[in-house]
Amino acid sequence: MVRRMAPCFASPGPRARSLPRPRNHDAFGFDALRERACLRFTPATSTSGGKLRLMSLEERIMEDLKAAMKAKDEVAKLTLRSLKADLLKKAVDLGRDLDESDELALLSSAVKSRRDSVSEYEKAERQDLADAEKAEIAVIERYLPKQLSEDEARAAIESLAKELGVSEKKQMGQLMKAVMDRYRGQIDGKQASRIAGSLLS
Repeated sequence: MVRRMAPCFASPGPRARSLPRPRNHDAFGFDALRERACLRFTPATSTSGGKLRLMSLEERIMEDLKAAMKAKDEVAKLTLRSLKADLLKKAVDLGRDLDESDELALLSSAVKSRRDSVSEYEKAERQDLADAEKAEIAVIERYLPKQLSEDEARAAIESLAKELGVSEKKQMGQLMKAVMDRYRGQIDGKQASRIAGSLLS
């Protein structure tokens, strides 16, 4: 049985470090998220509707967060707290529990934003900050499906293109949408775009 949890979490406190990320931060902080969740959802002990279930991904994150705190793993602790807040925000924004596709989209977006940061930091010759982002990516990727190799990704995209009857560059958008819907979390967007572009004439 899925364990239920009240949406009113204790505030995680300030981040132990603050990296100047190029990605956009939430317009409001964790405390505001908690307040919005408390207003929208009833406590888990209530018998009325509107409960926010603790889903399997959240359960894993909570357990891993506890382990990271015990191990004094600052990278994992901060990254998992960020993911927990992101999941709560998305559920509150949607007004419902997240399904698997919602979770994969959120995790993939979290990895992409950090990869973008890595690229910017490396261009600025700030390898220390790039390495910090890479460490966070490694934490998030624990919750994503196994990444396809280059050959596997090419075979998958080629097969999907044939399935859709797509062969021209002008159909690139159609193919990319299908690829990301079917293989979200398994194929990087830039990799998929490069392979798809090479397959279309």
